[in-house]
Amino acid sequence: MSGGSGPRPGTAQAALRHRDFRIIYLCTFASNIGTWMQNVVLGAFAYKLTRSGTFVSLLYFCQLGPLLFLSMWGGVLADAVDRRRLLVSTQVAQGLLSLGLAFAAFAPDPPLAGITALVLAVGIANALGAPGMSAVLPTLVPREDLTGAVALTSIQMNLSRVIGPAIGGVLYATLGAKGAAWVFAINAATYGFAVIGRSEEHTSE
Repeated sequence: MSGGSGPRPGTAQAALRHRDFRIIYLCTFASNIGTWMQNVVLGAFAYKLTRSGTFVSLLYFCQLGPLLFLSMWGGVLADAVDRRRLLVSTQVAQGLLSLGLAFAAFAPDPPLAGITALVLAVGIANALGAPGMSAVLPTLVPREDLTGAVALTSIQMNLSRVIGPAIGGVLYATLGAKGAAWVFAINAATYGFAVIGRSEEHTSE
């Protein structure tokens, strides 16, 4: 349909007209910001605990390494199950694991093995869920608006990489000795948006 009213099909504005897309897009944006807050603080926290660059490298590998090996399986999973449920369930898993990481960081003597295991589990959940957003896009917007939805998703991912570390660094520096634990807890809370978004989506069906 052509005309002067409404955004042109295929644009970002057209994609944002679709309520389900807006819900999942904003929820994912919030959780990605939290993830990058945690990513940047994780290294500082690891070094503060051990003064070891090796342990810092290990934690970063546990956090991001699974993307190298499991993203393909995440794509297979996205094709085999309900994509929206996959997107929400993996974010909920990451939220619970990040909450566990926060409790570990709040401990007087944070357990290194436990922290490593939790970070690895977060990385695995992220790797399995990461393809879900791209896979779910065609179910959220009609074909003619898919280009705008893909562009917005790319912008959101890049913005989260800028906003998340900036917020995380400020919080880590201002929240005292347990600043890292608070950042991990805030990150865990951002995954709640996924659950809220899913509930809101059901009310529109």
